[in-house]
Parts: sequence; structure tokens; C-alpha cells
Amino acid sequence: MTYTILSAQYANAEHTAAVIQTQEAGAVLVSEVDTPDLWAELPADCAAFVPPPESRTMDKRDFLALFTSDEKSALLQAAQASLDVAAWKWEFDAASFIDKDDPVLVQGIDALVQAGVLTASRRDEVLA
Repeated sequence: MTYTILSAQYANAEHTAAVIQTQEAGAVLVSEVDTPDLWAELPADCAAFVPPPESRTMDKRDFLALFTSDEKSALLQAAQASLDVAAWKWEFDAASFIDKDDPVLVQGIDALVQAGVLTASRRDEVLA
């Protein structure tokens, strides 16, 4: 089949595969080995490979391991004294995993700073 190539981007760091956007079929994966005819038509201005962002999700136990024993104790005490901390702990308990970019998590960690459970520098370490 003949394709009209609209754009192309390498699909890996080795530049041995690419995704071409075609008028006829949309996105098509090509490589020199599997589709040599299409590979030969790859435009010279093929966009560079962009690696996916590093995952910022983690297991809840791994997240809790970021806190010291004193911080965990202070968190439990703060949850009894602060509705903001209690609400965040409730959200945390209901979560199946932790996403460090989740606004609810960030608000909860900020509430821990306001409650004196964490310092601002520890906040940054936990969210790094």
C-alpha cells in the first residue's frame, strides 16, 4: 500500500523504528527490517525520539516508607486534631496507589506541613 506521510517520529532511542502519520491509515509503525519500503520513505526531518516521563506512581507501602516513625506518629496525631489532615488520610486510605503528581496528594502533604508534621524541606523530599 502507498501512504502519504504527513509526519514521522522515531519510536526508540536507537532510531530503528518510527511512527509515521499517514493520510490514509493514521499512525503506522515502521522499521528498516519489517517495512523496508516505508522505511526508505522516512522523511529526513523525522522527529527525535522522546522518552516517556518517569513514572511517579508507587505502592502505598513504598510511599509510607518515605516517612520516619516520628512523622508517621505525628501524622496520626494530626489527623485527630485537623480536619484537613483527617480528610487527606481518608483519601490516602481509599487510594489503590500513590501518584506524586496528584493534586489531592500534594494538598494533603501541604496540610501536613501546616500541621507541623513535616517541614517544607521534608515535603519536597517526599514529593521528589
